[in-house]
Amino acid sequence: MSLFRSQKMKYCHLICNEDSAWDTLNELGEMSTLHFVDPEPNLPLINRPFANYIKRCEEVDFKLQFIKENAIKFQQEIKQCKDYPQLIKYYKKTLEDRSTNEGKKDGKTYFLDLEQEIGDQHKWLEEQLKHYESLQEKKNLLREYKAVLINAKKVFGDTFFQLDNKEQNMDIHAMGLEQILENASQMSSIVGLIDASEALRFQRMVFRVTKGNTYSEIKDIDWQDDPIIDPQTLLPLDKKVFIIIYPRSSMDIIKNKLNRICDSFNCSKFGIPQYQAEYIDKLHEIEEQKKESASLVEMTKYNLVQYFKEWTKIRNGCNCSKVEEFRLYTVKEKGLYHTLNLLKTDQKIYQGYAWIPKSDVDAANNTLVELGRRNPEVVGGQIKPQKKPSQSIEKPPTAFKLNEFTSVFQLITNTYGTPRYREINPGLFSLATFPFLFGVMFGDMAHGFLLFCFGLFLVLNNKNLQQTALAPLCYARFFILFMGFFATYCGFLYNDFLSLSFNFFGSCYDATTPQTCPGTDPKQGFECYLYNQKNVTPAGSFELKTCVYPFGLDPIWSIADNNITFINSYKMKLAVIFGVIQMSLGILLKGWNAISFKQPIDFIFEFIPQITFMALTFGYMDFMIIYKWFCNFQEAESQFAPSIITLLINMPLKFGSPDGPVLYGDPSDPANGLQQKIQMIFLIIALIMVPMMLIPKPIILYYKSKSSRPSHQLLQQGSQQNLQNPLLGNEYHDHSNVGIQKQSSSIEIGLEKELEASLLQKSEQDHHQGDDHGFGELFVHQVIETIEFVLGSISNTASYLRLWALSLAHGQLAKVFFEKTLGGGIQGGNIIAIFIGLTLFVIITLGVIMAMDLMECFLHALRLQWVEFQNKFYKADGYKFEPFSFQTALKTVEV
Repeated sequence: MSLFRSQKMKYCHLICNEDSAWDTLNELGEMSTLHFVDPEPNLPLINRPFANYIKRCEEVDFKLQFIKENAIKFQQEIKQCKDYPQLIKYYKKTLEDRSTNEGKKDGKTYFLDLEQEIGDQHKWLEEQLKHYESLQEKKNLLREYKAVLINAKKVFGDTFFQLDNKEQNMDIHAMGLEQILENASQMSSIVGLIDASEALRFQRMVFRVTKGNTYSEIKDIDWQDDPIIDPQTLLPLDKKVFIIIYPRSSMDIIKNKLNRICDSFNCSKFGIPQYQAEYIDKLHEIEEQKKESASLVEMTKYNLVQYFKEWTKIRNGCNCSKVEEFRLYTVKEKGLYHTLNLLKTDQKIYQGYAWIPKSDVDAANNTLVELGRRNPEVVGGQIKPQKKPSQSIEKPPTAFKLNEFTSVFQLITNTYGTPRYREINPGLFSLATFPFLFGVMFGDMAHGFLLFCFGLFLVLNNKNLQQTALAPLCYARFFILFMGFFATYCGFLYNDFLSLSFNFFGSCYDATTPQTCPGTDPKQGFECYLYNQKNVTPAGSFELKTCVYPFGLDPIWSIADNNITFINSYKMKLAVIFGVIQMSLGILLKGWNAISFKQPIDFIFEFIPQITFMALTFGYMDFMIIYKWFCNFQEAESQFAPSIITLLINMPLKFGSPDGPVLYGDPSDPANGLQQKIQMIFLIIALIMVPMMLIPKPIILYYKSKSSRPSHQLLQQGSQQNLQNPLLGNEYHDHSNVGIQKQSSSIEIGLEKELEASLLQKSEQDHHQGDDHGFGELFVHQVIETIEFVLGSISNTASYLRLWALSLAHGQLAKVFFEKTLGGGIQGGNIIAIFIGLTLFVIITLGVIMAMDLMECFLHALRLQWVEFQNKFYKADGYKFEPFSFQTALKTVEV
């Protein structure tokens, strides 16, 4: 099972020639199988050998992004890549065609050609865009000037040409426009354009600075469906004409203040002709220049559009635009050089270490052999599995074979922590347990079916929704589908449909004629729904004969007075049963892990005591719950029905004595009955399990660490004497790469020395770290572990009561919403009330139940999965298998 445990990994050694390094990694990047180990993780990128190549890739990517952004500005559609494996095959075919047709067999030179081409294209584009911007700015300036002249003429009227240049002091406070224009010869003006968003603030600033000794007006501009365009963003600009009239003065104080305000608001200011003929000539001149400028702008824009069409077209065999094709290739090349930085060079030989799935070793080597066969000039590399010389070597990464269905469940597990190598993966169990626990809390036929339909919609329309706002939800489509399915299933178990119950199979009770409850005083007024006569004995006693509601709850409970009491009891007991089962599963998986990792101490002194303690305490509680369900306590015997809570409390307090009615055994002698004996035995064994968890393990670990010190010293001396041993084991495979073998044979011993020295250093550090942990430290740690488990068993079991609490809250919310919105209208028979109530009911249901309550149930299910279940066995201290993969690199590129 690929999801039960992570794939088995091999630690391998990659050797390749300097000339074939690029081709070798290009093939391995397509396979996505090698997780390279960084020999110097603290070395800065700038000090690595291929830092310059990575910088060049980033520069090319920046230029392509510049081209792409401007193509979008000019309304050209960029087709994004949707099929990365096909794109990688296209790149491979392009390199092969280039080698065949042009004789360029060195694949890495393709990027050099792209770099040169893109650099030239980027330079040309920058020049054209600057030219286009200058032409557009000139066109805008002419149109703005014309708009200012026309609007200023409208405001000034006949006095437009009567403004004089005489220097006179005048106060125009509280003067209207007509009075001001009557004294036009004593006035001056500033006209221009300002951004519409700043117009009101500008007008206030002018008034405050001049203390009201000006007249200002803002006029809208009718661009006649042809607004001025921002030359950089190519978006329309919203501007308004401002006109400021102020009295002349010899000091020009007001004029200077107004000019500074205009400059601070980045306003465009224009002069006004002093004569009618000059005004007409200016308008005519502007119109002629505007036509000429518009013609140049359109011609330049046409050339740019044609240029961008070349970049946005889709070339044969590719599934994306040319600019995106080159950009993704640059990303691919950058990832390749990042990986080359993880290799070391010696005598023109590249070598490095990597983890690879055991099942992919032969396939990787066969790929490199095929590379050498296709291109004889390229000496293929070798992947040699290596026997780990020390246990202190870095743990292997965790790799699972995932698909669209399992990936989202594994993502939830990895969010808590990546599984340890070969550890049992809780993600496998979350496929069923997570949506089921959610369904227990969200159980409702209607709400669950709505969620199921939404998940089904995402599944069926996955491809069509990838470019919409629902794209993130498509990744979790199967997860949503499963949650909806289990919520619907639990809704049938609860017989709950928007707080209503359905009589699918016929109730076992007669709801038409309530009668006095058997065994009660009629004066007390207790009424019961009695069994249907076909289901009772002929003698008339109300004993259930054969009737059992086939599936789910009997609908009669929805109208019973003790509905809440019964439903609460039912759901609470279900919650603790599910909880104990899931926690017991977690403990069993802990034992399985101990067997798999060959940890007998953990198996004997942790797993066995823990599973025994859990089974004899809370497992016994589940047994009593189920056993009591099978017992028929009726009429007079109902008073002897024991309380399970009381029985559990009395087990430790009264040493197993029921101290009241017994659940099983001889009821006439509860003090010496079977139940007391069994509970006494269970209690004693459970108490013995606590010191068994606490004491043996730290003692054994302490003496084991003391006895291992001399052997460690011998191991260190022996390792230093055997540094000349062959690096590779019997798994070495000869792939006929004679050239590489001759060149690499001289450095294999050096590689082994380097690796062995590193491993010895790690081993020594780990050893001293273990010595520092004395017996006291080990014992304190085990005390914490024991207390955490014992108290956690109680708190975790209680935590599963959230299944009952959330289910109860969900049902009561649905009931209140239905009764307060739609229920009243249905009872009254008012069509308008029904329509209004239905509208409110739908809005509240979607907003509260299907959004807020759904998220609440999801988070509580997540808590149960992460804490109550996974803390029983899950270490979560591994790290993810991240292979060198072109496909992964391309997927992480921002669109």
